[in-house]
Amino acid sequence: MNTEGNRKCKIVGCNNNHYGSGYCRKHYARSIYIIKRPKKCCADLCTTLIRIDDVYCAKHQKRIDKGLPIVPTDRRGINNPRWRGGTSQYSDHSQMKKVRQLKMQLVNSKCEKCGNDGKYIHHVDGSKNNHDINNLLFVCYPCHRKLHPDMRHKPIKYGKRIIDIAKAAGCSSSTVVNYLKYHIDSKFALEIDLNRNRH
Repeated sequence: MNTEGNRKCKIVGCNNNHYGSGYCRKHYARSIYIIKRPKKCCADLCTTLIRIDDVYCAKHQKRIDKGLPIVPTDRRGINNPRWRGGTSQYSDHSQMKKVRQLKMQLVNSKCEKCGNDGKYIHHVDGSKNNHDINNLLFVCYPCHRKLHPDMRHKPIKYGKRIIDIAKAAGCSSSTVVNYLKYHIDSKFALEIDLNRNRH
């Protein structure tokens, strides 16, 4: 008869020491997992194990709770989880991404201006609609900034560049940046305060 110190796993062929419920540590963990999660999710192609009383795994149950189909039939457009309302910087963004990948391979991901590691695509003719491979330059960030000297004045909430607001208000760009950073709640407050400082 086995004493507590020399009991072995009850799985035939396993000579590991006893851990719990007659099993070694490895087989005990498997037995617990199988008891709690004995079947697969009922969604097509889902292999997630679930409890006996559940029908779907947590991911598919969440889709059902939201009123969505269990498995999306079409991942394009609004059904895509990364959908942002159909806005894109480029007219044919998917074509642009394909050409960008091809350009990266042609230049070995190196900047065509300085030879450092590149990351950005620059349209030579300035048109974001012309994705011809001869119209694109693969460049690093510093070179891209040199090609777009006004890039540091990015648009802000109200659709204007900081430099344009500064010119209209008759002050420096840093004044506008500091004002926007610490004081602004609405564009009207900015206009009123800047106009007050002029007089």
